[in-house]
Amino acid sequence: MFVGPVVIVNGPIRRRIGMNAKGNALGQGNRANAAIGRALQLVIRNIGEGRPQEVDRATLGNPGKLTYCFAEDEEGSSWEPLSIERGLAPGQSAVTVFAGYGLHGVVDQKSRDPESLSRSYAESLKALSNVKHAPACDALLVVCPEHHRTFRNAGWSKARLYEELYRLCEIPGSDLVAGAKGIAEGGPASLAGKAVNKFGRSPRQPSDNQGGEKLTVLLDPTSERSPTIRPRLPRPESLDGLKIGILDIAKSRGDVFLHRLGDRLSERGIAVTHYAKPTNTRVAPLPLRQQIAAEVDLVIEGLSD
Repeated sequence: MFVGPVVIVNGPIRRRIGMNAKGNALGQGNRANAAIGRALQLVIRNIGEGRPQEVDRATLGNPGKLTYCFAEDEEGSSWEPLSIERGLAPGQSAVTVFAGYGLHGVVDQKSRDPESLSRSYAESLKALSNVKHAPACDALLVVCPEHHRTFRNAGWSKARLYEELYRLCEIPGSDLVAGAKGIAEGGPASLAGKAVNKFGRSPRQPSDNQGGEKLTVLLDPTSERSPTIRPRLPRPESLDGLKIGILDIAKSRGDVFLHRLGDRLSERGIAVTHYAKPTNTRVAPLPLRQQIAAEVDLVIEGLSD
């Protein structure tokens, strides 16, 4: 796959260390932007051992895996910064890390109203991963100053743009069926007659229920075609005294990473039991799942693509 960490910096720290949030903010030429992204990649390589053709099994990768860090131009925007949108206080320095592909540019030099520009964005977003994939992935949309001016002058908030993009990213299920439009890639025939959103759920859908309990949206690739809300299990405060299961899903060289992880846990005196699926193309057999549930307190499963 193409995914690597994308780092977005907010707050006073941007100016203090001289980050670029203006022209060419996603490109070369700024020491702080480049150094932060590069430092993160060195941590991934040297501590996480995420070296190409070893633990990092990406087929092609993307140039952003060398360094991909930029600052938000908070002063030049009429919208609330990303950090405030995510719940932090105004004026607080913050870092957001997003698992992103390489840059996917949207060129629109003719739209002069937010409706047209939103449609241009939406049609471009539908191509992420593959035009036949939905729900597909998350997206980080970086709006350039010229496009932001179009939305600002029309009185559009960031929330309104979110809602409009979500509405416009509804795709007829018949377009997503394998073989449709002469493309073998795609989903099952049962999608026909349904509407599927490229991004699964609305960005305005709350993440908490009325009682304040945190919820997670999970998709079971073996059967579900729409999100199912399940409550999270409580996290243990410590791994001490717990039995940890490590499940190898049979992806190439996944066992290398998982055995190294098991060794690190064992060095801390934690009891570790290794399990393996017979194939990565199917869910773990019921007897294996029952065995894991009976023998360990927690299970670590390494997913990759």
